[in-house]
Amino acid sequence: MDSLINIDKYKFSTKLQLRYEEFDTFFHLNNIAFLSCCQYGRDIFFKTNLPLFNWGETPFVVASNLINYHKEILLGVSEVKIYVRLSEIGNKSITIEHLIVSTNVKNKEQEINCYNKAVLVRLDVKTRKSILIEDYLRNDFNKLIN
Repeated sequence: MDSLINIDKYKFSTKLQLRYEEFDTFFHLNNIAFLSCCQYGRDIFFKTNLPLFNWGETPFVVASNLINYHKEILLGVSEVKIYVRLSEIGNKSITIEHLIVSTNVKNKEQEINCYNKAVLVRLDVKTRKSILIEDYLRNDFNKLIN
């Protein structure tokens, strides 16, 4: 596990409901499903913390995804949560970090299964080019950064 990962930095988490079709023939959560979980966690993070935030009117697009897989998730063995935090605000982008963490239902041990760092870039819908993050958004994001 990365020595830089500290679950205490994450103030927001939500439970994940993993679907059977997200698992492969060995009953491991498929690698691509981890990114879907991160997107879901990010959506819930913003809906919870910025309920008036409208991704349709204020689009950001994913410019970069770094994902480190640490431990498999097996079907039916664990309860799974995603932890989300806004870690950086740039001129045109924000950085969101995610941890996918499982708790073994038998022994209650917690494991970090995956770390994801996503960079989202502010987009002008008409020109399809990146633009500066407006002050009102920057103010809202500053309240969430940790």
